[in-house]
Amino acid sequence: MGRANLLSWDYDAAIGSLERALQLQPSSPSLMTDLASAHFERAEANHNAAGYGAAADLLSRALKAAPDDPVALFNRAIVYERMRLYDQSIEDWQRYLRADSGSSWTPEARKRLADVEQAKRTAK
Repeated sequence: MGRANLLSWDYDAAIGSLERALQLQPSSPSLMTDLASAHFERAEANHNAAGYGAAADLLSRALKAAPDDPVALFNRAIVYERMRLYDQSIEDWQRYLRADSGSSWTPEARKRLADVEQAKRTAK
């Protein structure tokens, strides 16, 4: 249900459903990743930076359980970019590219890495 809510852009319902599911399966990396996506998307829609922190925390927990999960790495790199944590974002993009170098997401990951590196240089 939480994934369906997320796909229909109903973030609050998605968060509620995914939090309940995570209580039943507290060590599920995929549920943590989905819940992080809901928090991220709600933060994007509402311009609420606190949601980025929740998403980063959940993705970090997912990566502790599944260290090379490409979805969690990809998503956390984006979250860190939004939080302007450029070094962490760059590290995740590089890690993602090592873990999943031949997927259909690789070109986007390379572009995003270059963009974050440019943003970091500009921010100095």
